[in-house]
Amino acid sequence: MKFLGRVLYGFVILIIGLNVFTQTRNYAYTKSIGLNGETAVNEGNYDYFRGLRGYYLSDDVISEIITLEEISFNLHAFLQSNGDFNVLTVVVDDLEGLDTEMLNIKITGTGGNFEQQLVKINEGNWFIQYVFLENLYANQPDLRDDILDVSIWHVPNPNEETIVPLYDYDETQGPLLTAKESNLAAIITGLNHLDHNPIKTIAASDAIAAVPTEQAKGALKTYKDVIFRVKAPKDVTGDAYISGNFNNWAEADSNYKLSYNESTKTLEGKFDITTDYTTIQYQINFPNNLVEVDELDQVVLHTHTLLTPDSVTLSDYNIVKVASGLPEYKFNEYNWVIWRNMGIFALIFAVLTYLIFFRKKRKGTKNVYVPEGVKKDEVVKKPTQNLNLKQISDIEDRDKVYEVEETQETSNPVEVEPKENIEE
Repeated sequence: MKFLGRVLYGFVILIIGLNVFTQTRNYAYTKSIGLNGETAVNEGNYDYFRGLRGYYLSDDVISEIITLEEISFNLHAFLQSNGDFNVLTVVVDDLEGLDTEMLNIKITGTGGNFEQQLVKINEGNWFIQYVFLENLYANQPDLRDDILDVSIWHVPNPNEETIVPLYDYDETQGPLLTAKESNLAAIITGLNHLDHNPIKTIAASDAIAAVPTEQAKGALKTYKDVIFRVKAPKDVTGDAYISGNFNNWAEADSNYKLSYNESTKTLEGKFDITTDYTTIQYQINFPNNLVEVDELDQVVLHTHTLLTPDSVTLSDYNIVKVASGLPEYKFNEYNWVIWRNMGIFALIFAVLTYLIFFRKKRKGTKNVYVPEGVKKDEVVKKPTQNLNLKQISDIEDRDKVYEVEETQETSNPVEVEPKENIEE
């Protein structure tokens, strides 16, 4: 039982420690962003925001000066990645004509809509928010497909439904970001993530078959973990198959089956593709003999140049790597807060552990009367008497007395004179 208690104690301390570290790190990071972001905004140098994650798309996703009747501001959006996930960082600064602590932003993608708040940082009149394109949070849709729109607005009174629109991307220009453009992480790590959102599907017998084109070949290689993610068309709940030049255009190859995911409504599969093609061409064969088609009802053939970590040249994809941070801006001014808080936590943990597990309890002592002239060592402690045994002994002694009295009465009977003698 003691061992189980110690294990539970260690687990609780570990969870608390991780929470302290995470919260402190977020605090230090936010304070650093506020301090350096203020300088960057004042200088009009947005390289600080571009380099926050280590990699960024060289061309800003949005870079505009918004001028309304009474309100004006600068709007920037940067696509970044740390190699594991992709982030769209949105910055609003030099806001004039509006006094608020928070703005609302909505990202609209083929995977759904996601709303957050642009939060004011520091005393400067500028706002920032990070939109993770992968669904890292509960109830967040996956935005790795095409990003179609970005809109920003202000709510003057939370109790009223009126809003003040500040910005709305013109969707007639096409997607703000395509799935291929937004997946920097896949390119950086040399992985192959193929995301699709079919616009139209019809029965294969009614579609015009497209003629595959010959693709470049090289040495025979195995490309590990090629990921296919396809937004399932309406009424599609079964499995689908990938048919391409790497499997001789087999229509239902079980090695390249996409399984339907009920929770995300997508068709997903991860495969190792062994081929001498460096650029694969393929189509998606849906259940019920459906295929993806274009506006002319012609079967859509997708192409993808297979990547390996040693074959990726970031500049070819307009990706910039921040080698060692930007010299004019630091990212760790408040890291000392992390060390301070973790040190305090470690001290509290050590004290609690000592008090609970290592401190010896002092034995209680009783005052014993010692007659004058007698040493304490010579005092003989009277043994504790068992009351039950004493009662039994008393009863036995009493019974013995009764037995003796009865024996005496029997051995010495009292003589009674005859009645006649008494009358005389």
